[in-house]
Amino acid sequence: MGRVLVIEEDPEVRKILLEMLKRCGHDAGIAGDCVNPEVPQECDLRCCDGYAAPDLAVIAAITGRPCSGIEAALMILANWPTTKVLLISASPIQAWPASDQNRLRDLPIHSYAFLPKPFTVSDLREAVDHLIG
Repeated sequence: MGRVLVIEEDPEVRKILLEMLKRCGHDAGIAGDCVNPEVPQECDLRCCDGYAAPDLAVIAAITGRPCSGIEAALMILANWPTTKVLLISASPIQAWPASDQNRLRDLPIHSYAFLPKPFTVSDLREAVDHLIG
């Protein structure tokens, strides 16, 4: 069982992800959205305050804005280098803006995986197991 932190701005999707992760046997908590409400173009990891370093962060890879899921992932890995990241998105990586595709290359190669939406509990379990065992 791993400790998983979910960062997703849609409350319904957060709720579903939490349930799916619990069904997979993981201790999951929800951080919500890490966009700074005062300065929306900045990521604000205060959303993660109170959490010890999780084994995994599941992050919505919202692209095309300054505080993308990729930026949040980079900040999380800077703060918690042993944490793995699972990026989720309904858009395939090839459809992301070039700037986000380029930033994806900044993530350490074995620190993350991508899971396209929609996915099943089995798909999620397989991706999480691949990252954290």
